[in-house]
Amino acid sequence: MLDQVVRTIEAHAMISPGDTVVLAVSGGADSMALLHLFVRLREPWGLRLHVAHLDHGLRPDSGEDATFVRATAEALTVPATLGAVDVRALAARERRSVEEAGRAARYDFLAGVAHATGAGAVATAHTRDDQIETILMRLEQNARWEMLAGIPPVRPLDDAAVVRPLREVGRAEVVAFLRTQGIAWRDDPTNRDLRIPRNRIRHDLLPALVRAYPGVASLLWDLGETVRGGDATLRRLADEHYGHLRRWEDHATHFPREAFRALPQPLRRRLLAAALAEVAGTAQPLPGVLVDEGLRRAERGAVGSETAVGAAVVRVGYGVIDVAPITPDPPAAAYPLPVPGEAVASAFGVAIVARVTGRTDTPPGSGDAAVFDAERVPMPLRIRAWRPGDRIALRGLGGEKKVQDLFVDAKVPRWRRRRVALVVDAQDRVLWVVGHRVSALYPATERTNTVLRLSARPA
Repeated sequence: MLDQVVRTIEAHAMISPGDTVVLAVSGGADSMALLHLFVRLREPWGLRLHVAHLDHGLRPDSGEDATFVRATAEALTVPATLGAVDVRALAARERRSVEEAGRAARYDFLAGVAHATGAGAVATAHTRDDQIETILMRLEQNARWEMLAGIPPVRPLDDAAVVRPLREVGRAEVVAFLRTQGIAWRDDPTNRDLRIPRNRIRHDLLPALVRAYPGVASLLWDLGETVRGGDATLRRLADEHYGHLRRWEDHATHFPREAFRALPQPLRRRLLAAALAEVAGTAQPLPGVLVDEGLRRAERGAVGSETAVGAAVVRVGYGVIDVAPITPDPPAAAYPLPVPGEAVASAFGVAIVARVTGRTDTPPGSGDAAVFDAERVPMPLRIRAWRPGDRIALRGLGGEKKVQDLFVDAKVPRWRRRRVALVVDAQDRVLWVVGHRVSALYPATERTNTVLRLSARPA
């Protein structure tokens, strides 16, 4: 069995000689086999081992497990860290199942031990049987196809990695090894509680399937390995497309709409999930149902539509799919713009500078600057958001145009319109749609004595 464990370790690059490894030891058969196998590897691999045991407080005699683990670790000269948590109270407080709360508490504890010991790996005792049961459980739950990969051989855990060196060893092999070597272990009676879904699958559903279809366990194992390989390939393709298609600007991720929609659906989903995680600033994947809601919007939504997904929003723009953080609209209040002076309009992400100068050859205004006859502009000036009904006088039209129509012509998405700064005069007439158009009101001409120059920069 040791040879098989070494092959698994090497095949998945779980650990290297000289590493510090935390061993998650409950005291049960699987974890005791893990501990003794790693003790045998300690000297030839130059490993530094550390046992971690968390008492979940779910049984009156659970403290005896901790005593047993401590004594075994001491006999093997392996340092140990023992902890305790009231999992039932934690589950009630967090409104989750006892199993979910226990798992979260356990991995939080293991991450803490790894950090304290400087370990790069945390080894758990999941076996081939655990993998098969997990795949069957996910089939029963109608989980997404990639979840049928089951328990990953290696996965991140804060600064370390969780590794499963026993994943290709069956539970019967583990028990045979322990008995042959005269190694004791603790039995946890809760593992026979059929109210727990995994136990029902282990003791009821899977044995019934094996009786009816003797090869079903191998079939489930092969299914998990095939899905894991396909998932890894899809992840690699998604990473390549993400790097090629994704554009990061203004704290948001942007994809070209038609190129995004032309991708196969599994790739679209991976790209959107990656964008949502990037915008949220987390490595934790969002629940699949939320990703699917955003994907439906990205795939079929009309221009201007949007869907909130967690802390982000998925929007369909003119030729673009945007994934951005949810931010409140700019306040209704306006920013006063002193002349001369500067106003930082933080809600719009711009600062507007106003200068009054003598007349020179004065170019007309543009999206980034505006020029007016200073003596004709009604003061004071303000910076505010666009409002429905706003109009702007434009050169060459002989009249006014709705600012909303200007936005449509410029293909400014609906959600960005209230984040475009407008400079207005004392009579609330629009002088400048910052970044877009300058009003034809109060132009600087050859008769102008003093010029009002407005310019914008990112705030």
